[in-house]
Amino acid sequence: MNRITVLSISRRTEILAPLKQDKGYDPSWGSQTLQGIMIPDLVIYIKKANLMKVALAYVEELRDHKLPMLQHYSFQ
Repeated sequence: MNRITVLSISRRTEILAPLKQDKGYDPSWGSQTLQGIMIPDLVIYIKKANLMKVALAYVEELRDHKLPMLQHYSFQ
C-alpha cells in the first residue's frame, strides 16, 4: 500500500500549478530565455568562472521568479 505524504501532496500541487493559472508566461518563452542564457559562445564553449557565475545567476532568477508564472496552454 502506498503512503501519501504531505510532501507528495505538496509536490503534486506545485507540479500542477501551471494548469490552474489564468495568466502567465508562455512555456516557449521560458525555453527560449533559457537557451539564450546557455547557448552564447562565451558560456557554452569558453567556460570561465565569472561568465558561468553570471549565467547561473540568470538561470536562478528564471527559476525563482519566472518559472512559477509559466502558464499551461491547451492545444485542444
